[in-house]
Amino acid sequence: WHRDVPGKDKCNGMMGQAWTIEALVEAALFFDDESPLKLAEEVFLLHAFDKQASLWHRLDIDGTDLSFDLTFNHQLWFAAAGGLLSKVSHLKEVGVSVSHFMEQLPQLLNIYESGLIYHLLNTDPPMKRVIKSLLKPLPKYRKHEAALHYKAIGYHSFNMYAFGLLKGVYKNNAFWQLGKFRGTLDYLYSEEYKQAVLDNIYAYPYNPPGFEVPFAQEAFDNISSREKAYWVNSQLRHGFSFKEKLFSKGSEDSHTASARLYEATRLSDIEVDL
Repeated sequence: WHRDVPGKDKCNGMMGQAWTIEALVEAALFFDDESPLKLAEEVFLLHAFDKQASLWHRLDIDGTDLSFDLTFNHQLWFAAAGGLLSKVSHLKEVGVSVSHFMEQLPQLLNIYESGLIYHLLNTDPPMKRVIKSLLKPLPKYRKHEAALHYKAIGYHSFNMYAFGLLKGVYKNNAFWQLGKFRGTLDYLYSEEYKQAVLDNIYAYPYNPPGFEVPFAQEAFDNISSREKAYWVNSQLRHGFSFKEKLFSKGSEDSHTASARLYEATRLSDIEVDL
């Protein structure tokens, strides 16, 4: 149960389950206990996977099978969680579905000219013919292009972090060499992006680019200590409340924002200045 908002599912699309599966896998490894792993496998496989579209269905907490999740980062993170699970699971079905998703990624990923990742799945042909259930909501979203672009900026590093997790499992996948994907990395390095996240409510107050950007850069390229220090220091300056001693500064959800500190555990060591 990941949210209680009138008119919205309680599973938070695929995202709530992705975070839970990620945590269960980590718990199984840390405690050397198979019970969290078995639960993660069960929850993952409860989500129906459409092989033709290479997408998962949302599953609400009462077991209701819902439609495809339209949000790109949700599907991407569920795949990333599945990738982490596949490394320790004996069930081939987990890895098979994630591999199908990876094969379809060039079509599912939609980017702006700058390399910024579009917030919604790409439903241009031939995907539009395949994902028929996506057609109805599209006109509503098209009315809010500016809002979606603004949101996409705050979620860009979140997407790139998930790509970094997948890279750890699928190191030699051809997707990483595609021009479209390399464009997302170019945007991550750009001064345009660096400035755009400064006043974006979906960035430092919620998605922590200060942890996510350097992780992605470490996963795909060589990042200098200076560049990494810039991002981590920025997260501390813009997100950390010295009064509350939590990453709650400017956040409407201080508990979630503070818990996102876990993302920094995958970074290599670095000295920071407060």
